[in-house]
Amino acid sequence: MPPRTRSKTASQITHIRPPRTLDNIPLELFWLITEYLDIYSLDALRHVSKALKAKTKTAWLCSRVHPLSIQIDPEDGGRVYIRPNPHAPRALPGQYHALQCARQLILEAVPYVVRPDGLPKLCLITLGRILHDNLVPQALKLQALTLYARHPHERWPVCSERNSIFPETIPFNLAGLRDKFSAHWDHLTQLIIHIPGTKDAAVMLTDLVTRCILPHALRLEDFRYFFGPGADGHMGRVLRQLAFLDPHPPLKRFEANVFDTYEDMSDLPVVLQAYGRTLETVTVLNPWRDDYLWREEYSRPDHHRVLELKAACPALAQVLGRDDWGKGQVRWKVLSGPAELYEQRPRDDDGSLEWVRVDGSAQWQGTFTHVCPL
Repeated sequence: MPPRTRSKTASQITHIRPPRTLDNIPLELFWLITEYLDIYSLDALRHVSKALKAKTKTAWLCSRVHPLSIQIDPEDGGRVYIRPNPHAPRALPGQYHALQCARQLILEAVPYVVRPDGLPKLCLITLGRILHDNLVPQALKLQALTLYARHPHERWPVCSERNSIFPETIPFNLAGLRDKFSAHWDHLTQLIIHIPGTKDAAVMLTDLVTRCILPHALRLEDFRYFFGPGADGHMGRVLRQLAFLDPHPPLKRFEANVFDTYEDMSDLPVVLQAYGRTLETVTVLNPWRDDYLWREEYSRPDHHRVLELKAACPALAQVLGRDDWGKGQVRWKVLSGPAELYEQRPRDDDGSLEWVRVDGSAQWQGTFTHVCPL
């Protein structure tokens, strides 16, 4: 006869906990685990289930900043730098949150003369991912954007990464993506562009600026556009797009040191004529090429074409030039205003006087020996 067994009452039933899985472990522990996963593993993990996709979101977004690192200005939490650093660890959640809340975003890049191949392009692809990942209603509320600023480091680690998860390019010109990338510029008042040192990056940057940023930056007040040594290609489309925006943004400051390309330089007068009545601060290279400036009829800074620009843009106050060989033939290089942007100071070597940019702008530190008021 089998032994008698007692039936279990409700009070005797013990609840058996389900085994720990990635779906139900504490979020803090899950984040610690993701720190040891590379981008491929994170991508696979976020496709396992909806719960894991939600849990993985923060780590995934932080990983997509690579090969850039996020640096928060210690004196201004609203100013954020993203810098090339292929060997930096994954961005922290707090850093990415600061990026989402940034008022001023500065994309730094490789100096023109020592650049790892492909890194300027990867920087722009990374910026595209950041913009794509922060869509409406989480769009960035940027007030100032600087593209390809130079960091004081002389060289960067070589980045030879070819990550198949990330695209080789960002098609800013496609209508669907263009709408997504255009959602971040309603509050933008300052746009500073340093033309990158590689042609493919310059083409991508042109599409981003002309198709996604300028048409939607209706509050833009400060636009600066700089070439640098070794920059490849020209970006006349940017200046033409700015000149023919409708409606015009309330532009107050315009600077451009575009050179060597006649097409780009011929667009400078068009911009000055379009915004001349609202501009308060202007500095541009003389829009007529140097070979003309050597001819006698063009050697005077009060030539009728300069006076026409002065009439269209009253903020222009002076033309600056230099006598390169001491023969009295002044090459008039820069049109500028107001007059207070430059002042005469003695040189350190021989004490001779020269005109110096008072705000320390690195793009306008040329030596000028002559100033002619307009």
